[in-house]
Amino acid sequence: MSYPFDLVVLDLDGTLLSSNKDITEVNLKVIRQLLDMGLWVTISTGRAYSSAKQYFNHLSFEIPIILQNGALIYVPSTGKVIRKIALNGKLAKSIVYEIRKRGNRYFVFTDFFKEPDMFTSIEPYGTPFDPYVRMNERRIARVKNVEEYIGEEVAEVQITCSKEEVKEIIERIYNYSQAFSPIISSEIDGMTFLEIFGPNCSKSNALGYLQRNLNIPMERIMFIGDNYNDMDIMDTVGLSVSMKNAPEEVKRHADFVTLSNDEDGVAYAIKKIFKI
Repeated sequence: MSYPFDLVVLDLDGTLLSSNKDITEVNLKVIRQLLDMGLWVTISTGRAYSSAKQYFNHLSFEIPIILQNGALIYVPSTGKVIRKIALNGKLAKSIVYEIRKRGNRYFVFTDFFKEPDMFTSIEPYGTPFDPYVRMNERRIARVKNVEEYIGEEVAEVQITCSKEEVKEIIERIYNYSQAFSPIISSEIDGMTFLEIFGPNCSKSNALGYLQRNLNIPMERIMFIGDNYNDMDIMDTVGLSVSMKNAPEEVKRHADFVTLSNDEDGVAYAIKKIFKI
């Protein structure tokens, strides 16, 4: 039987996950239907391995998943790393130096797998992203000198700043090197969740790598997402779907808008497209 797409790619937070950070039975049932139909389903998320792994057992994907906005492509069933894009350690130290001068809250993600992996010298609470900090508390190491824990490479540096500061911060980093990828993952109440990864890192770049290895044309891929770090991938795939809870700018990059993440929007979109 012929289906409109061969691969369905899902974001996690704000998309597949409800506001309670769980995957509903409705969404799980539809994903299992796709797998039973012989189709491929995978994840593309900004989450690191440590915070995404709790969902692997629910989904049992046999093909690689995309983590940390494309910095890591990983096969949960085998533990194999398909591709890893790290940020140069010297550049990470320079970024910390600049950010500390400004007084912005930040984390250096020192490793892709080991915990604790989120190092900071500044009290991390006090921004609209406090729920994210609380959710990852077990991974956080508060240290006096973060530079001592930075090796030859790190996974990323995350910076919380105002929307107005983003451009200036990126320009400051360019003074040291151009071998990095700035990604805005989220914005809340005028504050930006800015992430600095290694070179050529994005969800769309990672999906391009994955689809070439799976030999699936981009036009045969469907993607569902909800935030700023999903816009590049939405512009790349055959069909892009935005959640109702997404910012308006993100919705403009989608082919259509489904229900919210608290209304089983993933299941609704898949049922609509695959007529199941």
